[in-house]
Amino acid sequence: MTCVRSFGLKWMRAKPIDAFRRNLQKVYVERILFLLDQKAVVGGPSVRSWGVVTFPGVNPAKSDISSILRAELRTLQTKLKAAIPVTTDKLTKYHLQDVLFRIEKALSKD
Repeated sequence: MTCVRSFGLKWMRAKPIDAFRRNLQKVYVERILFLLDQKAVVGGPSVRSWGVVTFPGVNPAKSDISSILRAELRTLQTKLKAAIPVTTDKLTKYHLQDVLFRIEKALSKD
């Protein structure tokens, strides 16, 4: 997950985040939220999704999947909280605030 985060999710950037990168960041976070919300992951013999290999019938709440994904959300939460105050571009700031809101909402369910 660190590889994906460093490639497409450079939250603390000196310049505005373009629309393509904003969309990539939102899809990344939404996919994590989706996986955390699953009762059981379904698929073929194995499913590779965002670097996480899962097997049919695996309950994410009873495996390391949920732990890894929650840790990733907390890492992103910390980075976003640091990036928002130093962001000068309004659209970028709105985007970061929105992603932070989604993450905090998901983490508050725990």
